[in-house]
Amino acid sequence: MTGQQPLIEDLRACETDEARAEWLRRCPDSVYLDSGDAIHAVMLNAKFGAALPYYWARLAAVHAVRRPDGRLPIAVLHNLSAAAMYLERCR
Repeated sequence: MTGQQPLIEDLRACETDEARAEWLRRCPDSVYLDSGDAIHAVMLNAKFGAALPYYWARLAAVHAVRRPDGRLPIAVLHNLSAAAMYLERCR
C-alpha cells in the first residue's frame, strides 16, 4: 500500500464524472507520480474517457523539464489548459 492509497480510495468512491473531474483537478502532483496507474484504471473502469487527456497532460507537466525561470514550457501549459477545458465541458 502506498502513502497515497487514501486519496485513491476517495477517487474510487466518487459516484459521478463531475466528482471525478473535481478530484483530478485538485489532486497533488505527487499522487499522479506515485499512483498514476491506479488513477488511470479508475477512469477506465468508470468509463470516464474524457478524463484521460487531462490525466496525460498532468503527467506530462509533472515530468516536464522546466524553463530557466522555473516555469513549465509554453507547449506543456497550453496542452494542460486545453485538457482542463475539455474535462470541464465533458462532465
